[in-house]
Amino acid sequence: LYRLYLVWSGDKRVVYPFRYVLLLVSVSVTIGTLRAIHLTSPDVSIFVKNLQKWIVCFFSLTLLTNFTSTLLIASRIWWTHRQTRQIQVEGRSLSPAIMMIIESGLIYSVCLVILLALYLSGNYAAYIAQDTVGFIYTRLYDV
Repeated sequence: LYRLYLVWSGDKRVVYPFRYVLLLVSVSVTIGTLRAIHLTSPDVSIFVKNLQKWIVCFFSLTLLTNFTSTLLIASRIWWTHRQTRQIQVEGRSLSPAIMMIIESGLIYSVCLVILLALYLSGNYAAYIAQDTVGFIYTRLYDV
């Protein structure tokens, strides 16, 4: 979200609705997830129904956030590039930057989809995918 804020120069029409709606939904999902975990016995698998809906909701929200942010960032760079085409130095283009943003967002999104598919199928490889998604996130976004 911070990169979205920077690329859009803090434009409140774009950044604020996205940030506050996301904040409200994230807080709700987090509270629901924590409540479900609290009410579940520690020796129960993460694939039980009362946890599953919250875990799927959490990862779906993460996927939506990543996809939307990537789309908004790439579209802003493209729009800026289009508007400044007349004054650009010959041979210089923002297309590589746009592709890099889309590719990094796509890599993370694909990993989240794989994680969700493994989790929903009840496959214990979801544990491995979860660790991998965290690793990929830190490498892509240098956190």
